[in-house]
Amino acid sequence: LFFVTLNKNPKTFSPTTLYEDFPISRELFHWESQGKTRAESKTGLRYQNPPPGWRTMLFVRDASVDSRGETMPFLFLGPVHYEKHESECPMRITWKLERPAPASWFARTKIAAG
Repeated sequence: LFFVTLNKNPKTFSPTTLYEDFPISRELFHWESQGKTRAESKTGLRYQNPPPGWRTMLFVRDASVDSRGETMPFLFLGPVHYEKHESECPMRITWKLERPAPASWFARTKIAAG
């Protein structure tokens, strides 16, 4: 299970966890692994080729808290599959969603990201 916060506040996230995670399209999502993950490491290989019976599920929220200071809920985007990666330490992985993300969520997220 991946729980991703898109807009990370540097005051509440450590410098090593300010991952660049964002939707590319309604079908693709860019995700950064932990900073020390190499493509050929046990973890990197598991991302690329999960063990039989494993499924990777993606949950996303815009920020940790809303404008009132309330914890924001996660949106379940469903199962994702490894598409490709660039670099390592961290690995920059593109996940393909089994079902497109909701259009309204994607539009709002892309506007917020600029």
